Amino acid sequence: MSTTEIQDYESDKTFKLWLSDEVAFSDRLKAKEDGAFKMLYHKYASAIYGNILRAFVDQDKAEVILENVFIEVWYSIPAYDENKIKLFTWINQIAAKHINLSKANS
Repeated sequence: MSTTEIQDYESDKTFKLWLSDEVAFSDRLKAKEDGAFKMLYHKYASAIYGNILRAFVDQDKAEVILENVFIEVWYSIPAYDENKIKLFTWINQIAAKHINLSKANS
C-alpha cells in the first residue's frame, strides 16, 4: 500500500489517501514515469507471451504480437480504469484482440 496526499482547498486541510499497489502502479504508468513501463513489461510479458504462444507456435510471430500488444498498452494506458478491471486482465484482453486480428489476417 502507498499513500498520496489530497488537499481540500475549501478547508485548507490535507488528507492521506491509501492506494493499493496496483492503483499506485497504474498511476505511475499513466504519468509515464521513468522505469514504470519497463517494470510493467518485466512483470507481465512472459505470461502474455505464453498466452500468445498457445495460439501461435511460430515464435517470431508471437514476438511480433507481443511487441504490438505492449505498444498498444503504452498508448492506451491513459484510458485504463483500474476500478473496472485488473491490469493483467486488461493487457490480456489487448493480447486476445491482437491474436484474433493476426489469425484473421493469416
